[in-house]
Amino acid sequence: MMRLREAMGLSVVARDTAETLGQLHGAVVDVATRHIVALQVGKGHKARLADWSSVTGVGPDAAVVDSGASLRAGRGDREERMVKGDIALLGGRVLTDRGDVLGALDDVEFDEESGEIQALVCAGVSIGAARLRAVGGYAVVVAAEQSVSGGDGSASGELGPA
Repeated sequence: MMRLREAMGLSVVARDTAETLGQLHGAVVDVATRHIVALQVGKGHKARLADWSSVTGVGPDAAVVDSGASLRAGRGDREERMVKGDIALLGGRVLTDRGDVLGALDDVEFDEESGEIQALVCAGVSIGAARLRAVGGYAVVVAAEQSVSGGDGSASGELGPA
């Protein structure tokens, strides 16, 4: 498992040329599947996205993509807003679907092979990915702890010290 904050700033390297394409500056998340679907390479007007399907590895020293041709511009309003920094994961407010502010999003834990989000970390608390409801310009919205149930009817997602 890797933390997004650890990955930020990593060099993004093309596997086919071994050239550095830029630095990792963010991630695009699909809330429905709870996966990172693209990595943001660079920032500002030069930022591009690498679809997760082109990512061959994310390690402690670099993220590797198939080729420089794997990079693309943002598609649609949501991706464009993420690339511009209008929607940011890290540092953004975390709000429950009941309207309670939990704090700022400190980190996102994800599987570096699949891009699956495992947990969100907020104010020293690990929030299970199953509670993720939305990512927007105002907040990251998570289900209130009581509104998520596991297969056995028990509440899932942690709300204790990370």
